[in-house]
Amino acid sequence: MLYVEHPTSFSAMLASNYAQLALTLSQELKSTLYSAMAHITASRVNHFTHNFTPALSHADTALAEAESAGLMELSVKAHMARALALEGVNQQNALSLLQSTLQKAAQHSLVVEANKIGLELDRLNNDVESARTRMQWFEERGLLNGVNIAKCYFPELADKKILVAPVETNVRLEVLGSLQARSDKLTSLRGRKRQELLVFLLEARISGRSEVSRLTLFDTLYLDEDELKASAGLKNLVHSLRETVGDNAVTTTNNGYALGECSSDAELFLPQTRFRAVRCLL
Repeated sequence: MLYVEHPTSFSAMLASNYAQLALTLSQELKSTLYSAMAHITASRVNHFTHNFTPALSHADTALAEAESAGLMELSVKAHMARALALEGVNQQNALSLLQSTLQKAAQHSLVVEANKIGLELDRLNNDVESARTRMQWFEERGLLNGVNIAKCYFPELADKKILVAPVETNVRLEVLGSLQARSDKLTSLRGRKRQELLVFLLEARISGRSEVSRLTLFDTLYLDEDELKASAGLKNLVHSLRETVGDNAVTTTNNGYALGECSSDAELFLPQTRFRAVRCLL
C-alpha cells in the first residue's frame, strides 16, 4: 500500500476523511442503515491504519445496528469488519470469526461477500492459489473490486502493465515524502488545503477518474463553510496552486477540477494497483 509502505503526512488522510464524512452524514440522516454502513467503513479504515481498538468499536456498533434492523448483508459485513479488527489482537480468533462469517454468508446466498471474506482468509493464510481462484471468479463476473483486492493482497497475481501512463512534463509532484513540486527548482507546497487538493486530484487521476467534482471538494475541504464561501475558497486555492506549480497544473473540467500537465513520483515509480490500496478496502 503506497502510503503505508512510503509513509507521508497523508498516509491515511483520504480514507479517514471519507469515513468521517460518512459517519457525519449518517448522523444527520438518522438512518440505521446508513449508520451501520458508515461504522463498517470506519472500522475497515481503522483496521487499515492499524488502529485496532477503534476498529473493533466501530464494528461492534455496526453489528448491533445491523442485527437490530434485520439487515443480513450488513450484519455479515460487520462480522467481517469485527474479524479484521481482531487481527491486531489475536490472529487465531480473527481466522475463526472469518470462517464462521464465511459460512453465514454462504447460508444466506451472499456469494460476493463470501468470496471477499475468502480473500481475507487467503491473505491471513498466505494462500495465493486460493486467491487466484477467487480472483478468476470475480473476473468472470466483471466484479473488478474483488479482482483488485486479490491483486493488492498478492502482487504476483497482478499483470505487469501500468494502466495509467505518467504525463510527460517538466513539472513533477513528489508525494513520497514531504509534498513538493520539482521543475527548474524544488518548491515546497505549504498550506494544508493546497496539499490536500493536490492529493485528491492525483488520487483521482491514478484511479482512472477524469475529474473531482466541485461538490466533492466543497465537502472535503470546506465542510463547515456555506457553498458561496466554499466556492470562493476553492477558486482562490486553485489560483494559488497554478501560481506556485504552473498555469496548467490544475485544469478546470465540466463539474470540477483535474490534475493537469504534471507528473508524480507515485506514477513514475510505483505500480498503479498499489496506489489504489485504500480503495481495495471498501
